Amino acid sequence: MKLEQANARAKTANKVALEAEKEKDAAEKAVEELKRQLQPKRPRTDDDAGDAHDLLAEFDNWDLRDHRREGTRVQNRRNVQVGSRDNQQKPPRTGKDGFLHHTRLGLVGWISYWSCGDAALAVVMLVALINTLGLTELVGDALGSRKQKEAQTNAKIVDLLKHALDETKNCRNEQQRVEFHIALACVMPARETQGTNTGWITRICERLGLKRGKRSQKNGGRPYASDQAVDVRAQFNKDVELQQQPLKVGDRVLSDGDLCELTQIGDDVIGQDPHVGTACVVMFRAGETTQEHRYSTMFGNAKGSARLQRPPPSLTPSARALRKDTVSDRTLQLVKTHAYDTCSESPCKRDAMRKQVGTRVFEHRQALILTCTKDTLWALFNEKHPNLLAAMASGPW
Repeated sequence: MKLEQANARAKTANKVALEAEKEKDAAEKAVEELKRQLQPKRPRTDDDAGDAHDLLAEFDNWDLRDHRREGTRVQNRRNVQVGSRDNQQKPPRTGKDGFLHHTRLGLVGWISYWSCGDAALAVVMLVALINTLGLTELVGDALGSRKQKEAQTNAKIVDLLKHALDETKNCRNEQQRVEFHIALACVMPARETQGTNTGWITRICERLGLKRGKRSQKNGGRPYASDQAVDVRAQFNKDVELQQQPLKVGDRVLSDGDLCELTQIGDDVIGQDPHVGTACVVMFRAGETTQEHRYSTMFGNAKGSARLQRPPPSLTPSARALRKDTVSDRTLQLVKTHAYDTCSESPCKRDAMRKQVGTRVFEHRQALILTCTKDTLWALFNEKHPNLLAAMASGPW
C-alpha cells in the first residue's frame, strides 16, 4: 500500500516537473525572441552554432533544456562526415578543456573507456579508426616519424647507388671495373648458410638491377660481378675480425707500410734487448728473391722499430685473368736462367749491377757479356725447351 502511494507521488512530481520545464522553455524562448526583435544581429551560421571548446566542461548546473540542446548539437556534429568539408576550420582548443582532455568529449577519455586501459587494444582501435575514416596517407604525412625519414634517406641512398652502378657496370676501362666491384662489394652480404630463407643476395640484386650466379657454360661459366662481390665481402669480413688478433710468426704484416712476412718474434731473435721491446725479423719477398730485416721492437715510432700492423681490409677485386698468350712468370724465369748460363759475367767492378726487384729487396749481379748473337741464343734456348716456345710466332726476344 505504501509502495503504491510512493509511486503515485513520484509520477505526479515528474509530471509537474515536466510541465514546469516546458513552461520554462517557452518563457526563455519568448525572451530570446523579444531580444532578437529589440537587438537585431547577423544571422546565425554553423560556425556560431556552438563548438566543443566554446562550452565549459562543468555540467553540474545544467537543466533539462541545456542537456537537450547540448545533445542535439553534439549529434549534429557527429553526423558530419570526415572529409566532406575541405575548408580549413579553426584549430580546436587544447589543454584541460581541449579536444584531448575535455571532461565529456575528450578523445583520451573515450579511448581509455573503450580500451579499458589496454595499450595494445588502444593501438588496434586507433588503426581501425584511421582506416575507417580513410586517413592513412594524411596521418602518415602528419606524423613524419623518425623511421619514415630514415626510410626516405635509405631509399635516396639506394637510388644514387643504383644510378652509379648502372653507369660503371659497363667497365669501359680497368679503373671503372675496380670502382664497380668495390661499390658492389660495399652492399653485398656474405653468402648465407644452408637453410636460411632471408634471400638478401637475391633481393639486393633485384633492387639494383643486377644479374647473379654464373654465366652459362656456353659463355665460359664465369661468375657475374655480384657473385664475385659476395666472395670479396666475405673475405673482407674475415680480415676485419683478424684485425683484433695478436700477431704471430708467419703472418703477413706491414712494416712501415710495406708488405712482408713476420718470421721471428722475441726470444727467437739473436741479440734481443728486453729493455727496448720485443724484437722481430721480417722477410720481404720479390718473386723467388727474399731478404730479411731485423728490428729491435715491433711497434711504436722509436728508432729501430718495425712499425708492424696488419694489412687493412680491402674490397678491391682480384686482377683480371691473364690472356692466353701472356708469357708466364715461369717462362720468364727460364729465359733469365738461360741467359745467365749462356753469357759470361763481366769481371770488371764497374760492371756491378744493383737492381730493385721488390719492396726493400735488391739483387746484386755482375753485368753479362753476350758471347754470341741473339739468333744463336734463341736457337740454343729453343733446343733446350722445344715445346715451350713452339706456339710463339716471332723470333728472338
